[in-house]
Amino acid sequence: MPEPSSFTACGARLKRRAPGSHPYCRNAPIQGSTRCRVHGGTSAGPKTKPSPEARNRVTAAMVQGRAKWIARMREAKAAGLITGKLSTGGRPKKNAPPTPRPPATGDRKTDRLLLRADRAYRSLVSGDTASTSASATSASPLAVKLDAAAHSGLERLHQILLTPVTVPAEDPAAPPVVDPKRLRAVQSAAVDIIALAARTRPEALRPALTSKKIDLLLRLRAGTSPTASDESPS
Repeated sequence: MPEPSSFTACGARLKRRAPGSHPYCRNAPIQGSTRCRVHGGTSAGPKTKPSPEARNRVTAAMVQGRAKWIARMREAKAAGLITGKLSTGGRPKKNAPPTPRPPATGDRKTDRLLLRADRAYRSLVSGDTASTSASATSASPLAVKLDAAAHSGLERLHQILLTPVTVPAEDPAAPPVVDPKRLRAVQSAAVDIIALAARTRPEALRPALTSKKIDLLLRLRAGTSPTASDESPS
């Protein structure tokens, strides 16, 4: 690949370019600068140039603020205010295995659906590990069996979600083609995972009690007959 020339052209790397075109900007630079007018040639630079001491103070303040934020998040995690895996926003480890992702189907709408289902699956798995270990000792055998069956079904749905939807074409030189049956199976698994995540959200599991329903329940518990306005649906 040719290297950019700072003397005869701007030389800025182009992010969006036509296939087969030059990868660097070939416009003439502005006089007194090495870049053209599109890539910062008219910029006069920063208005204020901080000293090395000021840069060190800013860096130290950023590191200290980051450490305080991580400490607060860990305290909230220990107190049970945050469920699931605590993410500090750092880069993944170099030796960590790659996370499996849903295959690309070539359809933008379907790809978004599969990614949304994958995120829903990971939120279900990360949010259920703590509750499963805490209630394993007090649960009945039937509840344990149902819980195991639910986990097995969820894992099976996720395996279907990660299934490749392309098959080799009849012509060896042609690119792979999308199998409609596999695509429908993957889409159905994605919809099932999203629906399961929607049904298990805390706001979905919480009973929706309005003020009228609460008053009616309190009157029935106290033995008072409800009025006609209370019996009307809210």
